[in-house]
Amino acid sequence: MLKLEVMRNEIFQKIEEENNESVLEKIISYINAVRKPDVSMPPCCYTDEEKKARIERSVLDAQAGLGISQKKMIERHPEWI
Repeated sequence: MLKLEVMRNEIFQKIEEENNESVLEKIISYINAVRKPDVSMPPCCYTDEEKKARIERSVLDAQAGLGISQKKMIERHPEWI
């Protein structure tokens, strides 16, 4: 367990020191690529009210300029194409 904490701290330190956006995007893509989905978890299900709240939150986030473009998302996850 201690080794895991040491490794996490080293990763966090390297990420905090990184100033290149492209490198950080590649790190995120790599982490997402190596993760395996947890098949023991049931699929996510939302009630209609939860869906509406999530959509409203997304619209507000988009209006506030939060999020990334489709082009950036494809660059991060080329396997999705």
